[in-house]
Amino acid sequence: DSSPFGAHCRSTHDEPSQRRGHGHSHSHNQISETEEQEHFQQVCRSYQQYATFHQTKEQGIQHRTYQLLLKSPYGDVSRNVNTPTIRSILPPALQPQSSGNAQYEKQQQLFYEATIRNQFFLDSILKYSGVETSQQVLRSVRSKNSHGNSGNNLSSIEWVTEEQISKVDSVLKSVARDWSDEGKVERGVVYDRIVDALEKYLPLSNGNDTNISDGNAAIKNDLNGPPRVAVPGSGLGRLAWEIFTRGYSTQGSDFSLPMLLASDFILNGSQDDNNGNFRRFAISPWLAETRNVMSFAHRIRPVFVPDVDPNSASRNMEQHRSYPPEFTMLAGEFLSVYSHYLPENQS
Repeated sequence: DSSPFGAHCRSTHDEPSQRRGHGHSHSHNQISETEEQEHFQQVCRSYQQYATFHQTKEQGIQHRTYQLLLKSPYGDVSRNVNTPTIRSILPPALQPQSSGNAQYEKQQQLFYEATIRNQFFLDSILKYSGVETSQQVLRSVRSKNSHGNSGNNLSSIEWVTEEQISKVDSVLKSVARDWSDEGKVERGVVYDRIVDALEKYLPLSNGNDTNISDGNAAIKNDLNGPPRVAVPGSGLGRLAWEIFTRGYSTQGSDFSLPMLLASDFILNGSQDDNNGNFRRFAISPWLAETRNVMSFAHRIRPVFVPDVDPNSASRNMEQHRSYPPEFTMLAGEFLSVYSHYLPENQS
């Protein structure tokens, strides 16, 4: 299979020029190839700059908090006043100061480690996609500086915005929901109902029944294979994968390139070539959250993904079925990638 998505994620559109976009079959009527490449590079930069952004943002928060403590009329704890001071309100772990605050220094170290943890996962996605990782970009900049180029090469970097980084944060939270043990209950509220309804209203036959009457609800698996199910807005691909494991030929689709890069890696790139086992990663998906969290520890708490080997399902299908189901992924807006099914496009 020459598709960029590999065994699990195959594009049904014959567009070899889209290889750079990793099988993302956008309609050329909606977006030009140049625009698509620019968008792809922008998404990659947001992946590459994730840790730098959050570390810099945290430093800005530290600076503003420190200035607030200095300039506030109630910032001097030596004043004998009954009004609570800002310093008395803030817990020690949130009080930046030059030295001597072990709680604050420990919290900052844990925050730094969490950003690196997330960056390693994102770099693994970039590496699998054939794109420079954050460390490779940094080495490239340092190399230019070491060769006597004038000026600061960092000023030439096109930095991403907070909005773009927020999409990467959304990817990390979606990965935790879809591909971790901890997200099982949350995703099950929706996914289980969909799968149950699918098995009820579109059940698979046992493969041996050759006399299925018109009144039987079972769908016979003939030479065309099992029933085909489309999953629009499939995101990280877990629901599509769950449907595939039930024996249905499944095709997911999504328009979000940040999501597609991550789903491609999880479904196809998490395999460890050395021993055949799948790789698991520790991520801190709630690092950027400052609301609806009980403590700082909840923000940096790691979860492990993926919780299952995504390749195990296809191996089992190939061994036990005469006509195993297929699992493919498409990139693009739903009505665009399936436009050939619209009545006006039927010849």
